[in-house]
Amino acid sequence: MIFIIFLFPIRDQDMSTQKEYVPVAKRWIYRLLHPKLVTLIVSKDRNGKVNVMTAAWSMPVSISPPLIVVSISSKRFTYDLIIRTKEFVVCIPPSDMVNEVHYFGTVSGRTTDKISKSRVSLKSLKSISTPFIDGSLSVLGCKLVNIVDAGDHKLIIGEVVEAYTKEEYFKKGYYDVTKTPLLYHIGGPRYTTLSGKILKPKGV
Repeated sequence: MIFIIFLFPIRDQDMSTQKEYVPVAKRWIYRLLHPKLVTLIVSKDRNGKVNVMTAAWSMPVSISPPLIVVSISSKRFTYDLIIRTKEFVVCIPPSDMVNEVHYFGTVSGRTTDKISKSRVSLKSLKSISTPFIDGSLSVLGCKLVNIVDAGDHKLIIGEVVEAYTKEEYFKKGYYDVTKTPLLYHIGGPRYTTLSGKILKPKGV
């Protein structure tokens, strides 16, 4: 039996010739992965002074044990505090906290007491001494387990030792996106929210 195989050349087209695509400057590449869920990273110094930093680069990296990672520049005050205390709290703010979110992300805690100058209040957790922001949709109390170098940022890996959420928004392991006021960062002073529309692949 003889098999005849026809080979057809595949023409690779240079992206520069594709009119519907445009090149992206290096400084904006990360925004191709936005919008990202907004989180507030709470930390404190050894004297009990609490600081809050806004972060969009947070995600889970392990289910068991429950580990999450937050990407933070080593230049940030929050990074210094986490290194010293070995703990931090991740809060998921509602969309109506957008003013506080932007403030926490644009002012340095080295020179400003952000808590006293904001409208937020704090509440305590059981397993760690760092508090959380009252009114958050969800709260994850973490103990530092590792730090990984990643270019101009550090990957802060924490084990979640306490986690809480508002029951009205999180049911059966999911956020109810039709009513949960999650906040997403697009870039700079631009934020957005969910449309509430749920998309499912065929056959699911």
